[in-house]
Amino acid sequence: MHEWTVPAGEALDLGAHFSTHDNAGLAEGFRALLYSTVEGQEEQFLTMSRAFDSASRDENADTTLLYRSKVEQETKFSLRLDSVGNE
Repeated sequence: MHEWTVPAGEALDLGAHFSTHDNAGLAEGFRALLYSTVEGQEEQFLTMSRAFDSASRDENADTTLLYRSKVEQETKFSLRLDSVGNE
């Protein structure tokens, strides 16, 4: 979805809001995954998920991800989204 690089000694201050459309039956929810890559080594370190509550799944889902961290080395971050269910 989105990638960016944070220089050594700087802070990442991330705020992301996610909202879905009510497409019943297409998915059971969604997942946001935050990855960091330092010196070519990628690591998934934060996962946020939102499952729909109703059996019909005919609803919207809203959630917000907030994350802040100072990096010691230049770090590439990537934020990815995928659906949960009906895969």
